[in-house]
Parts: sequence; structure tokens; C-alpha cells
Amino acid sequence: MERAAAAFRGDLPLGRKPLDTFFISVLEAGLERPILTVQHAIETKYGKDGPFKVKLDRWMRDSQGWHLSDDELIQRDNLERAAKFSCDVLVNKIVFSLAMRRRCGVARRTAT
Repeated sequence: MERAAAAFRGDLPLGRKPLDTFFISVLEAGLERPILTVQHAIETKYGKDGPFKVKLDRWMRDSQGWHLSDDELIQRDNLERAAKFSCDVLVNKIVFSLAMRRRCGVARRTAT
């Protein structure tokens, strides 16, 4: 509180993060809830859908090089990583698409 009061009075200069660091921190904060939602969906499907579990295990092991185990903590960690990965990939695609639209001047399509 003292630090906040000093900043409010102008006695403490407010530090600014570089724009890229600020963008990443805002993006990560914004992704917390979607990641938890995706993680829950993956965990639910992983526990009930055998073919999905086989495909996801294969992807985690062969494509990502993650260690698979029957240990619940390792499984949960892998599923959390898969949820983060999928959300990161989606956001990267969206950001890239928006950047290309701006750069190339492509108008946004509207649904008909």
C-alpha cells in the first residue's frame, strides 16, 4: 500500500515494461480461463474416449517428446501442457491473421 500511495503521489516513478513484454503478460493473463476450460474438456474426453486418448498420447509422445506415465500428476501435467499448447497455437493463428490483414490491407469478411 505504501508503494501504491507513493506512486499515486508521484514520489515513485512508474516503471514501464517494453511493449512486447507487456503484450505477452496481457495475453497470458487473458488465456488463463480459456486454458482451464480447454484443460477440463481434454481431461474429460481423455478419461472417457479411448481413441482420443490413444491419439493424444501418440501426439504427446511422438510429436512433442513428452514423457507418458500412468502417474496421475504426470498425466495432469501433460494434459495441462496440451491445453496451453492448443490455446497458444490458436492465438498465434489469430494474431498472425490479424497482422496480415492489417499489413496487406485485406478487408474482413462478414458472414452472410
